Amino acid sequence: MDDEAVSEAFVGRPQGMSSDSLCAIGYAFARSATMLPMFRELGASLECAWRKPLAGTSSREEREHLSHAFRVFLTKSDAGSLRSLERNKQKAYVMKTDGELMRAWDLILERRRLVEPDDTIPITCPRRLGEMWTSWMCSWFQAELTREQRQRKHCQKSSMFSAWIQSVAGGKFMVMTIWQTGIVWAPRGWQSETDAERAAEHVATQLAAWTRRFARALTLHKNHPDSIVARRRSGYPADQHGLTREELRAWGARQIAEENYYEAIDLQNKIRRGKRERVDGSGEKLLHDLRNGSLR
Repeated sequence: MDDEAVSEAFVGRPQGMSSDSLCAIGYAFARSATMLPMFRELGASLECAWRKPLAGTSSREEREHLSHAFRVFLTKSDAGSLRSLERNKQKAYVMKTDGELMRAWDLILERRRLVEPDDTIPITCPRRLGEMWTSWMCSWFQAELTREQRQRKHCQKSSMFSAWIQSVAGGKFMVMTIWQTGIVWAPRGWQSETDAERAAEHVATQLAAWTRRFARALTLHKNHPDSIVARRRSGYPADQHGLTREELRAWGARQIAEENYYEAIDLQNKIRRGKRERVDGSGEKLLHDLRNGSLR
């Protein structure tokens, strides 16, 4: 499988994807992991092992979800195709560079190593995983947002963080999955050329198992009632809100109540400042009159 075949797999949309295209995408994802230090020593021994990572994903729905998740991780919008986008009304994507993919792996694993230094050991505690995500998000707020942006609502800031994660590291589900499972397909110790072949076979087998688990977990997540409601309310993928008439009315009422609240707080602060200024001004005038002997 060459780079041209991999690139062709990313043209168009995942619907109706062939098994060859899905294997090409899986191959590209697996090959991106070879940039990690734990894989570099095996070198060419992994070349054939990467060619069969997705053989066990069964249903069409799982294949489409898996394809989309890998596409988000491996590609970026093609800024040079804006004119064609206007004509075709369809987003164009290109493969990320090796440097961009390496940065994605580094970002994910560096945050993971703050909690678990061993990349191959799973983190199974949901509370700890949630704390890892919140900690990363808060540190990103401080490092990347301007003072004005940090004054925005938390939901707006978290949306900005999620969009950034989506663009550089494949999205929250990809990050959380790698955090939870670790690099379970990492090669074990090997000494000779025969051991290297066995290690490569281990990598291929474990990666195939991981992709199946990932696809099933992703499908269950997307089909969960809470996830369905969240997508509908966000407007995805119609590019407009999916609120019902009653939900839209309640949202508008909350917006008005919130604006009235902040206007009342602002007015109250202005009144308090005015009172202090009048008191301070009267005191200064009295002191001035005493010093000049104008008071008898």
